[in-house]
Amino acid sequence: MRVIINVFLVLLISTSSLFSQKTSTKQNSDGYIKNFYNNGKLESEGIMKEDFEDGLWKYYYKNGVLNEEVTFKDGVMVGPFKSYNKNGKLEVEGSFNENEDVIGPFKGYYKNGNLRVEGSYDENEKMVGPFKLYYKNGNLKAEGSLNENEDAFGPFKLYYKNGNLRFEGILVGNSSDSGDTYEVSEGKSYKKNGKYKEVGYVNFSLD
Repeated sequence: MRVIINVFLVLLISTSSLFSQKTSTKQNSDGYIKNFYNNGKLESEGIMKEDFEDGLWKYYYKNGVLNEEVTFKDGVMVGPFKSYNKNGKLEVEGSFNENEDVIGPFKGYYKNGNLRVEGSYDENEKMVGPFKLYYKNGNLKAEGSLNENEDAFGPFKLYYKNGNLRFEGILVGNSSDSGDTYEVSEGKSYKKNGKYKEVGYVNFSLD
């Protein structure tokens, strides 16, 4: 189940590097501001208040496509943010707290714009609670919950790419060092034709 964490971390690291350059620097003007690239394209726009960014700011690629939307308060990134790829597709979205840490609901997307992963960060920057993973075609891949140690537990489901159920059961413990094998109760493993057999363990990797 570590792959779920890895997916989130990759998205979080890329997000952090994208937004790190957005930390406020003082400017000697207030009001609505626009900054431009040397080629004349809009680089960023938003409101300055007492010489710091405040409210929603938008940042653009040199080709004019929207890159990021970031919410500031007194020059600090806090509140909702969104990041887009160079084709204008939403890449990641979530929220920053007053320490500029990602907290609360978080979503990551494939390059085609389809949802890739969704979950939530707690105040300790750990992914806890319900999560969902998706295939590139938009169908649900897996759904379950993570505990305070970021381990999967409780009701869990896996799906085939066509959307049919692949496995359902209750995860009660990890039984391998690799993290790919779980002990389950009320486990059912389904074939693509819909037939199933009861199982006490499930082995899977979400790579």
